Amino acid sequence: MKKIYLAIPYSGMCESSFEQSLVVTTHLMKSGDVNIFSPIINSHLLAKSGLPGDWAFWETIDKQYVEWCDEIWVLIPKEGFSYVINSKGVQEEIVYGKELKKSIKYIYFENNEIYWL
Repeated sequence: MKKIYLAIPYSGMCESSFEQSLVVTTHLMKSGDVNIFSPIINSHLLAKSGLPGDWAFWETIDKQYVEWCDEIWVLIPKEGFSYVINSKGVQEEIVYGKELKKSIKYIYFENNEIYWL
């Protein structure tokens, strides 16, 4: 089973990011071909319960999961690609993944389908 780190911007779209991550992770895992780790699904409720929701807090934790994964899939949110470009966390996950020679893929989800860029 391929291990996937599912990156998506969080700041400025916290609830939407959580909802999109949940839908896409559920959709992808139904195939049984991939094991998805979504840092947003992992951290969103913790942030709502009092932990910080920013990259400064989660960087060390998330980088351990980047090390664990086989590939990084960047989910382009319905709010647009500019959120990916402007996300400090996503950009650092990509850079770190490239340093570790991880494959980086961009996806979006529409009409219950995954599309690859």
